Amino acid sequence: MVLYDGRRDISEEEVFERVRCYYKQASLAMEYWGKGDKKVAIDLARSIRNSLKDEYKNNHLVRIKNLYGNDKYFINYTAAITDAYVKTTGQLTYQNAFSFLYDVCDYMRHYFFEIVSNL
Repeated sequence: MVLYDGRRDISEEEVFERVRCYYKQASLAMEYWGKGDKKVAIDLARSIRNSLKDEYKNNHLVRIKNLYGNDKYFINYTAAITDAYVKTTGQLTYQNAFSFLYDVCDYMRHYFFEIVSNL
């Protein structure tokens, strides 16, 4: 389910919670990867990627941009989602899954450092 759905105002805390969620999920998947459980890590990575894809498509709709385009959290959130989603192209594989997960954490940290720095 997308955060900026066009039906209501989105609070700062809702944005922060979603960013934390992406960061924690990607970190957890990297932990699984590090423990040698790459199948679980890739399954989590695919779930994250599908969610990012939905957010990416939604946040680039003209209707959504018109509603939230002046909101600084929407701008940063959309940038983080976009960068994390488009960085890795094609199917997630054993060769690119860890890099994708790292990128998700990195972009969430870049755009919302104060939110994820304490996790």
